[in-house]
Amino acid sequence: MARTQVGLRARSGASMPELLVAMLVLLVGIWVVAAKFPKLTEIMRGERLRDQMARMAEQHAENARAGAEWLPVQVAAYDPALVGLGNIYGLAEGLPPVYNAADEPNWDDQARPLNTVENTLLVLGETFRVPAPGPDAPDPQAPYFLKAGPAELVWWVYQPIPLTRDDDIDPSTVVTPLPGTFYAQTSGALRFVPPERDPQGNPFTPAVLPVLGGAVVEVAYAWVDGAGQEHWIQGESVLCQPSGALNGLWTSSVLNGVTAGGGIVPDSVTAFLRSPYNVQNYLGTPVPTANPPIAAVDQRYGHALWFNASEQGKTLCVGYRLRTYANPADPTDPDIGRRIPLIVERHRVPDQPSDPTAGVYEVALDHRKLEDAVPLFSVDLSGAPLTAPYDQTHVFAVDAESGDIYTDADGTLTVDYPADGEVVPGWDEGRISFPSGSPAAGRELLFYYRTLARETVQLQRAPASFTEDIWSGQSPAQPVPGWAIGRWYFPSRDGTTYDPTSPILKLPDCCLSQTVRVEYVGRDQQRFVEVHTLGTQSPATVTVDDPDVSGSQPAARIISVSGVSVRAFATWLDRGRLRTTSVEGLLAAQLEPSLTREPRATVSRP
Repeated sequence: MARTQVGLRARSGASMPELLVAMLVLLVGIWVVAAKFPKLTEIMRGERLRDQMARMAEQHAENARAGAEWLPVQVAAYDPALVGLGNIYGLAEGLPPVYNAADEPNWDDQARPLNTVENTLLVLGETFRVPAPGPDAPDPQAPYFLKAGPAELVWWVYQPIPLTRDDDIDPSTVVTPLPGTFYAQTSGALRFVPPERDPQGNPFTPAVLPVLGGAVVEVAYAWVDGAGQEHWIQGESVLCQPSGALNGLWTSSVLNGVTAGGGIVPDSVTAFLRSPYNVQNYLGTPVPTANPPIAAVDQRYGHALWFNASEQGKTLCVGYRLRTYANPADPTDPDIGRRIPLIVERHRVPDQPSDPTAGVYEVALDHRKLEDAVPLFSVDLSGAPLTAPYDQTHVFAVDAESGDIYTDADGTLTVDYPADGEVVPGWDEGRISFPSGSPAAGRELLFYYRTLARETVQLQRAPASFTEDIWSGQSPAQPVPGWAIGRWYFPSRDGTTYDPTSPILKLPDCCLSQTVRVEYVGRDQQRFVEVHTLGTQSPATVTVDDPDVSGSQPAARIISVSGVSVRAFATWLDRGRLRTTSVEGLLAAQLEPSLTREPRATVSRP
């Protein structure tokens, strides 16, 4: 009988329930990834922006280190409540630099008053050389572009002229020095005669000296107190008056650092004369030759100083305050007084059009999403509303040689110019285009603009040198007139404030988080150089290691205190929060101004 074998047939694949479960798992995974993707994209975008700002800060710090000899003496914040206290470079109105490293910048919390980080506005002692007029510059004048950005106020421009110490003069007598020389009396009075020629060999006219009723001389010197302790002063501003007794002689009162019972060390004094320039507004007309000479500030944006061509090659110094928000229609606007966050870049415009058909020359800026709703500036440097088209400028570029200005308001440059001619809304690409035949083709240009993220990079630095302010355990109620840039002082020598065997230098808070160099002579007349990085909390103090200032004959002699670091400080707005990053850099010590006891050239009297 035949048998039939019955069994299950082999099959492959998945059942419908298994397939539905697998699809559900896959859909959940896709949903999770899709839900996270915008956040991951935003995080990646934020990190790219942070990397970009860090690179810009690093480049800014590197540029500062590479050209340290041309850095400003100080870039600092200030407290508006202190306006009028102290004295900077002989000005009647001083702005004492302050800085609190604990302050966090926040331009969006309008209920909170401004802090020192948001008011890093003071650029003091920026040194530069007057350039030659460019090939296309209006003759006879040449522009110099301020390093830290457009200025709102320029306090002073001067030429430093070295004076030679006349060692043939007895400091205890009243004798007229030779032209271009000076001497200091033991009592602390300074006497000098203006030079006959400036450093370029041109005749020097003493008529340029009277400013604020006198002539300003910057001096560095040592003085000895009643206990025999030497004190060294750097960068003190001295106001000298014409002497009525001797024609051509200028004299000062007693130098501020010298106290009762103290005396100047005559061979320690170094000095240079500040030959002032008249600061005027520049509105496009040629800068005339004048006596005193003129430094004309661009009235519209404040980004440049203009000089007559005859000033070419002179080394000058300028002090200014960076531009802030202003709204003449609403004086209660809480943004008034806050520093405007600007980006300043240098680019070369191509020699050939990027699109021969359209005939335009394109430049790609480093940032996208430019601010296209709020003009850069609403008022000129006098506070008057800007006139058309400058009142609608969102981006402007300046020829680095001729000083010619191109703006988006007057049509000499456009933003986000696409190849197909369509309008690109929002200025998202950050592309700048110049029309066919533009004279900007092939030229180096500086671009100034604001971004939606409020990105900016700014240099900060502690004072390049310090003036000894007081020798006591208490800080003065207000800075001593003529205190120049920064101050330092020892605590009391009687031991009631600090341990006298480890003296502490107290520095202004603008030095917090930065590095200073202290040079001094300690025990057994050994010379010491120490580098200290200050903390982040006030007060800013440095404890020097070796000196002993106890007893009747203290051994410490501070020769110099100088700031030797710079900070490139970058800020930007990201997802509604203001973020910051900074890069620190040490400056080469040999580029820092410091006092030495090396003999100076002397002048033999006939």
